[in-house]
This record gives sequence, C-alpha cells and structure tokens, in this order.
Amino acid sequence: MWHNKQLSTLTAATAVLAVTVLAAPTAQADAGSFRDQAGDASAFVDVLGVRLHNFKRVVVTARYDDLVDGRSGGWTVYVDTDKRRAGPEFGVSGGLSTGTDYSVYRVRHWKYLSGPRSCPLDMSVNYRRDTSTFEISRRCLNRPESVRVAVVGGMAARDGSWLRDWAPRRHRFFDWVKRG
Repeated sequence: MWHNKQLSTLTAATAVLAVTVLAAPTAQADAGSFRDQAGDASAFVDVLGVRLHNFKRVVVTARYDDLVDGRSGGWTVYVDTDKRRAGPEFGVSGGLSTGTDYSVYRVRHWKYLSGPRSCPLDMSVNYRRDTSTFEISRRCLNRPESVRVAVVGGMAARDGSWLRDWAPRRHRFFDWVKRG
C-alpha cells in the first residue's frame, strides 16, 4: 500500500517529467519554423510564417495570407551564412506568378553586388497553400554550417509605389539554423 508521502513524491516526479517532455523544443537541428506578424501588410504580400531547412539543400518556404496567381509580385530571401559579418551574403529572388524567373545573387549591406550566380536553384509556388519555396544548393551558398534568413514579399501598388512585408522585420533575421 502506498503512503501519502510516497504518492506525493511519485506524483511530483511524474509532473516534472511531463513538463520536461512537453516543454522540449520540437525543432530539429536542421530546421526552424518562424512566425511573422499577421496583418502588417496587404494580404497578397503579408508573410505569415517562414520554414527553413538546412540539410542537403537549403530550403526556405514562406507562407502568405492570400497568394493569388497573376498578381504582380515577388519575394526575396536574404541568406546570412557568415556570423562574423553583418548582413546577408546572398539574396534569392523570384516572382510569385506562374512562369516568372528566379535567381541567386551576392549581397552586401542588403544590396545586390553582381548579376545572377549560375548554380542549382528551384522555386515553386503553391496557391492553394499560399506558399512559395526556394531550394538552394549548399554549393551556391559556399557550403555554410549555419544559415539564417529574412524574407521580403512585395508587389507594385496601383500608384506605382512598392508594398513590402519584411519577415521578421526590415533588415533583421530569424534565428540561426545549423546544418543537419
């Protein structure tokens, strides 16, 4: 028969174990999921979340509020690969409509340094899921151990101005993700 003191100790130990297991982070070393503030930009370019995989290829998926084919818009992923230098080393840009081009560029101080790099790169857009994805070869990014990204969705407004949503915010990155 259990005594009250033994039962209390067992219950406390079980509670500590349950909290430890439930509070353990779910992200793996090679992936990270990040949220961005909803409603801080027009629906088409409003970035709601970003998923970053850093494994055989670097894969970045952005999720939007309402992605519709045929609207004039695009997105850029700024990729930081060097913890010793401020800012991104690479920018990956593409349109958010069917058939648009996409490329990787060298970047310094958030500006393109050169024309597109010739390296393996894929882009896909899923309008039913409101997502766009870049798959970037590690070789194209100089084979980094860790990466972090910032995502910008944008589109031309009727008055000719450019509407943007920076995720997480202008010239800031989400957390580093180590290679798995």
